[in-house]
Amino acid sequence: MPPNYNSVDDDGDDDVMLVAKLLQKGVTPDATNMDGLTALHQCCIDDNAEMLNLLLDYGANVNAQDSERWTPLHAAATCGHLNLVKILIARGANLLAVNADGNMPYDICDDEEALDYIEAEMSKRGVTQELIDETRAATETQMLHDLQDIALQGGDLEIPDPQGATPLHIASANGYTRVVEFLLEHHTSTDAVDNDLWTPVHAAACWGHLEVLEMLAQSGADLNAKNKNDETPSDICEDPEIRERIEQLKTEQESKRLAEAQRKRVRRSQSNNTRSVNKRPRLQPPFTLSDNSQRKMHSFNCEPSQTNDSIGISRTNIKKLRCLFKTSVEKGIALVPPYR
Repeated sequence: MPPNYNSVDDDGDDDVMLVAKLLQKGVTPDATNMDGLTALHQCCIDDNAEMLNLLLDYGANVNAQDSERWTPLHAAATCGHLNLVKILIARGANLLAVNADGNMPYDICDDEEALDYIEAEMSKRGVTQELIDETRAATETQMLHDLQDIALQGGDLEIPDPQGATPLHIASANGYTRVVEFLLEHHTSTDAVDNDLWTPVHAAACWGHLEVLEMLAQSGADLNAKNKNDETPSDICEDPEIRERIEQLKTEQESKRLAEAQRKRVRRSQSNNTRSVNKRPRLQPPFTLSDNSQRKMHSFNCEPSQTNDSIGISRTNIKKLRCLFKTSVEKGIALVPPYR
């Protein structure tokens, strides 16, 4: 049974009293804002232990994840709030929760005391490096297996979620290089857009996954694509080194495009030259006359004309040629085609 907070009368505890009354009326303690943050996350940011305990007493999810998969323990660890770290772990917080950047709470904890406490708790639970590595890769591995099953069944690897994000968007946002590689091998679109006109490149740039960016660029992704706010991937990237790399990738893409265009021009030129060399020689008239026939023609005074007539003989001598042909056949004189 949750404790009664109606007796709290300190001015600094007014918020606690208000929240307690709302919770008693049935308001969910796991309500989120547009970024997926719960009140529990906010308590860890604000270092508010009393509110934290209140929410947990009313059943708040100690492992709730925001839009970037941060848990309250991630928030408390990165802020260095040792007291809240202790409370969350005691209430069942997942020490191996992995956020969208692939980090566990201990990865992002700079406070020595808080870090020592988290690592000590991990040791108590028998956490090994092998388990840590397996846990980090578990979500990506599951996604990869699911997509492989879909591919084997001939399914669509580009089906979007309600926000319009394709599997390539999701893999790019999370830095899942194995999944990205698999999807690119299956020729999924690198320029698909979600409901906000974000491409997978936007997702990779926003969350700083350089290796994914390079894979997408090499597959021809448009690095100048703009979302609904008219922003390119470079515009939404907060890491200056990655922004610089994006510009380099643009230059590399342009150089590759120009080189390919040049290769096509050379191939066309070579093909034209080959056709010219292999062009069939123009055929001579269908037949010419044998030497004997030439002598016969001379005797009939019907020398071949130099006109462009189809058989090379003047029209006025057609009748004589016919007589000659009949005579040649009777006497066994051949009219020999030149291309036999």
